[in-house]
Amino acid sequence: MEMLTPEHQHVLRTFDAIDSVQNRSTVVSHVSAAAMWGLPIWDLPLDRVHR
Repeated sequence: MEMLTPEHQHVLRTFDAIDSVQNRSTVVSHVSAAAMWGLPIWDLPLDRVHR
């Protein structure tokens, strides 16, 4: 089984956070948006989902 990178784990947490919100106008920003777009994160902390 292949391990997920920290970036991929963060993307999954971001999707979970979006799913938990009932508001359809939720947006993702900052590091979370960069991770979802597959952009380089450069060792930024991934402990918080930005929405």
